[in-house]
Amino acid sequence: MAIIESLATGTTPGTNWGVDYPVNVPAGTVDGDLLVAVNVSEWNTIANNAVPAGFTRLTTSEFDGGANGMHISIGYRIAASEPASYTFGSGDGSANAGAIFRLSGHDPAAVFAQAAGVAGLAAPSIVPNGTDDLMMTFHASRTGGSNTMTWTPPTGMTEHVDLTGGNYVSLHAASLDSPSNPSGTKTATPSFGEETCSASISIKSEEIVVPTGGGAKVWDGTSWVSRPVKVWDGSAWVEAPIKVWDGSSWVLSNS
Repeated sequence: MAIIESLATGTTPGTNWGVDYPVNVPAGTVDGDLLVAVNVSEWNTIANNAVPAGFTRLTTSEFDGGANGMHISIGYRIAASEPASYTFGSGDGSANAGAIFRLSGHDPAAVFAQAAGVAGLAAPSIVPNGTDDLMMTFHASRTGGSNTMTWTPPTGMTEHVDLTGGNYVSLHAASLDSPSNPSGTKTATPSFGEETCSASISIKSEEIVVPTGGGAKVWDGTSWVSRPVKVWDGSAWVEAPIKVWDGSSWVLSNS
């Protein structure tokens, strides 16, 4: 199961919009982790308010409200010799809020289910990659110069970010383990009404394959390889077959 292990956030200054801003790499990041970045903005263009260089943009999932509209830019990278922080873009005149999430337990190929971002508070429904995906939703709102906006997460989801940047834009992010298929829309609620937009992604979890003959797959640093499993028989460690639950009984993994 893909899991959000840690995150870091950042915003543009409240008195000097349009200034690029740093977001730290989340604590505990190691090579091979999945990093997901989001940058929300309320002015200029999405091109000038995108996730940092080095992240692959998930353009299918983004919301682009056009010139001087609302935007949600989303991207990812597999961690490798990470810097201390990344610089997020802020287009001239824009207020921004952003975050980087650190995930483990993801598919090494970084596979995402996507749907187009939408105006409004209902993050779009997703068809997940499998039964153990991790769904993430992102919501943004203008705040009309206030830094007091707060959010209520979608029903059943875990809130990770509730953040206002530059007194003019607010970011909310939440996650859900094993979403239904399809997931259905997920609606977050801000404490007062302004122009809003939402987006969602679903992240494929790693597949651990148990081979026949009592073995298991382990990560050797490069790939998943088969290794025998040994159990204690009372006097020595011996190789033995693995049993799995098929829904009604324990059966041999190679049966």
